[in-house]
Amino acid sequence: KERHGEDARLYALDISPDLIAIAEGYWAEGDVADVIQPVIGDARRSLSELASEDLAEQVDFMFVDADKTGYGDYYAAALTLLRPGGIILFDNVLWSGSVADPAKTDADTEALRALAKRVRDMLAKAAKGCRVAVSGEAFVRSYVGRDGNRKQTVEVTASRVDLIDWPD
Repeated sequence: KERHGEDARLYALDISPDLIAIAEGYWAEGDVADVIQPVIGDARRSLSELASEDLAEQVDFMFVDADKTGYGDYYAAALTLLRPGGIILFDNVLWSGSVADPAKTDADTEALRALAKRVRDMLAKAAKGCRVAVSGEAFVRSYVGRDGNRKQTVEVTASRVDLIDWPD
């Protein structure tokens, strides 16, 4: 609200009216309900409608935590909706390490791999003449989830990012 004043708007897209109803209670409790616009329905259609409502290149930030097989479509929509300098954040892109495991070939994992390739290819074109080098630590953390199943996450801590030549 501070940046956009009364025009501040957060669009919350979900296919489930029940989940939106639960969220609305939290929004009211947090005194932010006046800036949040719930949109119930298929996100692909909803994002297309938002773009046609003069929101193209107007969105500051987009957070996606949805069906992983739809991430490619949500990425395409983000490229239309985000303003120059806008940010998109995808949840679960490492998929508990599955994207690095060639034995994992389920639809969600393959969709996340395709998204990573698509973003990498786009960055390669945009950064021709530059190379990004990240140094830091990466490790796998194992734990038991709330469901009682063993889980693993890959955690990366970047301690330094350098821009050097990007290979052709």
